[in-house]
Amino acid sequence: MFSGTVSVFGISVCFPDQNGNTELELQNILNFWSTHPNSGLEPEFLDYSLYDQASISIQLNKNLLEDINKDWFVLSGSKELDRMLKKEKFPETNWISVFSENSILRPHSTNSFIGFSVLATKGKVRILFSSRDFVSFTSSLVLEIPGNESVLTDFFSQIQKQNLNIINLCKNDLPVLSEVFGGTESFVGRFLEFSNSKKEPVCFQDLELETISGSYSIFSGTQFLIPGETILKTESGSVLPGSELSYFSWLDLKKKGNLTLKSKEILQIYKNSEKNFLEGERYYSSQNDFYSTCSDFFVSNSLKRFCMNPGFSFFNETGDLNSESNLSFCNLDNFQIEEANLTGLFLDGKLNSKHKFIDLEYFGNNICNPNYLSLESGEKEIPIWLDTKILKPGEILTLGKRDFIKGEILLSQVDLKDFEYKNTIFLKDRISKKIKILSNGFLETPILKEPMVLFFQFYFETESKFHILELLLILFSPKYLIFIL
Repeated sequence: MFSGTVSVFGISVCFPDQNGNTELELQNILNFWSTHPNSGLEPEFLDYSLYDQASISIQLNKNLLEDINKDWFVLSGSKELDRMLKKEKFPETNWISVFSENSILRPHSTNSFIGFSVLATKGKVRILFSSRDFVSFTSSLVLEIPGNESVLTDFFSQIQKQNLNIINLCKNDLPVLSEVFGGTESFVGRFLEFSNSKKEPVCFQDLELETISGSYSIFSGTQFLIPGETILKTESGSVLPGSELSYFSWLDLKKKGNLTLKSKEILQIYKNSEKNFLEGERYYSSQNDFYSTCSDFFVSNSLKRFCMNPGFSFFNETGDLNSESNLSFCNLDNFQIEEANLTGLFLDGKLNSKHKFIDLEYFGNNICNPNYLSLESGEKEIPIWLDTKILKPGEILTLGKRDFIKGEILLSQVDLKDFEYKNTIFLKDRISKKIKILSNGFLETPILKEPMVLFFQFYFETESKFHILELLLILFSPKYLIFIL
């Protein structure tokens, strides 16, 4: 075990391996673990020193505490292990969690996912490695080496000493509310993410978050975050790493209203527009009132529809997105509205307002990836998603529903039911946080000419030019429309 100058910690285990046999055996065990996430493996014994051996095995998580008693010491980097220890009423004097509310006792890390836990007692040290696929894996890689409890007791003492030094020196400030997710019925659970983007530690006390329904305690007492540190507060039962927040109005995250972060006399206000967090077929978190981007942050295939990176505020999503398609991002200045219907279609004798669509024309010079852009109108944000992740110069990108749009088109399947002509339409870049106005608003004047003839005249302004589009809809039967321009 070791710790850094600002309390960052890690672990290193070395084996003698003159012939390369140990490395090969370790690689075989790791390969088995990666392909058998819900299976165990009996211990394999390896030379650890001239006189001692180590063992490595794969154990089901439910069996990890079978031989653990009050004589052990535990550094837990796993939320699931914390739950198991609490259920077994393990003595808190011998147990420190990286998700502890006590900022002085716990070791700090820049990311919420630690990946390992350490258990120690007289004669042995046991290291539990967790998979980043915390959804699919129900097993852990277990390495046991010779040692004793002083490995942890000395480490705990060292960490506490360093943390006290930081508390005495750091400046009072607020962490950043860097990401929120309020989607209901999602597997990951709702969460709040707090981070420190500064180059020095920040200290705060009795942190609260005020929503439209009241003020809620987030952290009690004196707390600090090291530079780059990111922590999560999750709803009860969430699979995400972090500490659980029992008393919080999670539904407020879906509602329009400011989120005010405050600690004593310091406060920071964050705009929060109305959101569903589920758009099309994907869940999106919110970052600075922008929907998040989609990347391969989650390892589990079951979480591919979740566009977020909880616990990793400074995750390099730009590089990750680029590596997925090997394409540059589309420049939002290279788009204009080619056609829009924000009224709906007249079908089966009535107007169906759900059948809306917007066509965006891309006039850039290069093939690009549009999947980090969004449209927004009336404070309703709609992320763009193309399965191909490819948009070519001159192509038309359509936003709407597949159930009424036929033919081979480039479709981002979304629901535009809240989009209206009277509202300005924005194009948003969710990485750079830039916004462009596509239209300053439509003034729609529907005129009923005859019982079976409907006439629309659309006025809209783009690129400082005023356009008029007259559209005549002649209805011969409830099933057919003829459009005359």
